[in-house]
Amino acid sequence: MALSPDSPIRTWLGPELHLLEQWCWMPDWMRSVRSTTSGAFWVDDYLLVPGFPTHVSHVVPHVEAAWEPAFRRALLALQSEDPVQAARWVGTLVHYVQDSGAPPHAWPHGPHGPMENWVTAERIGIPGYFPRCFGESVEAAVRGFLAAMRDYVNAAAQRGQAIEPLAVASNRPAVEERALVSANESAKMTADVLHTLGMLVRQTADGAVVLGRVRWDGPWPTNVPLPKVAVLTGQLSSVCDSSGRWQWRGIPPGPCELLVMAPGRSLVRETVVIRAPTTMVEITLPAPISTDNWLMNPDFSIRWTGGPGPDYWKRQKNSWESEPVPVRAGGVVRVKVDWAPKAQASLVVRWRNTSAPTGGRTQSEAPIEPPTNEAVFAVPGWAQWARVDLHMGGADPTNAIRVLRWSGAP
Repeated sequence: MALSPDSPIRTWLGPELHLLEQWCWMPDWMRSVRSTTSGAFWVDDYLLVPGFPTHVSHVVPHVEAAWEPAFRRALLALQSEDPVQAARWVGTLVHYVQDSGAPPHAWPHGPHGPMENWVTAERIGIPGYFPRCFGESVEAAVRGFLAAMRDYVNAAAQRGQAIEPLAVASNRPAVEERALVSANESAKMTADVLHTLGMLVRQTADGAVVLGRVRWDGPWPTNVPLPKVAVLTGQLSSVCDSSGRWQWRGIPPGPCELLVMAPGRSLVRETVVIRAPTTMVEITLPAPISTDNWLMNPDFSIRWTGGPGPDYWKRQKNSWESEPVPVRAGGVVRVKVDWAPKAQASLVVRWRNTSAPTGGRTQSEAPIEPPTNEAVFAVPGWAQWARVDLHMGGADPTNAIRVLRWSGAP
């Protein structure tokens, strides 16, 4: 990596810097769960925020919509959160940067795989490259970043256009030479972005340090994503560690309304008063809506990102799909549905062997429809996850369902 040993972002992220090689895949893992030594988390908690509430394609021109939001959110994480949280947000930004400069993303024609993957990783290198800073202030840096990205993508598109017929002809040596140029340009742009973020984070505003903890009864299952704490206004949020702790810095003193989002529970609101230099915050989670309810947003009360519907539910053509729920192979799951009056809808439980929304093995149960409001299902021996599909013509889920009472050991 073309960053000096004393680069500010090296100092800020510390050992987490090396995890960018892992977290730079974050947008490709959308709508799934990742597990770490500090606990599991929803990947979308590091992709979607107020002002950017939905996923975008990673090809030009669609990916351009992610550039500025991802840059600003990564900077916010570096300014306000701990290195674990910040590295994940920076990883998301790096993904959008690198995808944008890949030939088949900048020039979305021809055989995608060869145009992107026919390059020898060991040949990629930018020795002697000194990263540039896009601007000394945040706004100047954002403008410089966006201008540089446009130039970077235009050059990548020209290379992609030249690579396309070579890839179609399976001329791998010729593809590799041109793809290597794009790979090295991508490495330079990544270095520029990291250098700029490191320079900007040194300008972190004064404010209070918040040392927070979310408390809950009993052990938290290792395969269940941990709670997220967010500020009602703005984009600041952090996923707790396995002991429920989180920390922020540079927070303006005064009243602050916090939201806590956790599986199986309604949205929790807590108003606290932030005082400098340090404020301690403790929030106790209520009991789940039903025993062993690990379904996220079961009453659709979480709508922090301002998307087209409740957070943690994905709108499909004629349905809504939940985030994955961990289940115990060979166990039992009970589902109770509080239908709205005159509801015209159905609910389907789908078993999965992966938390990803596609791929892997899947099996659907018979639908639950009004007036039936309860069903018990045996979890297949191969299943590790479940998803809930609400078929209701795409209308908001609350038009048909008040709350889902899911019960099943993870």
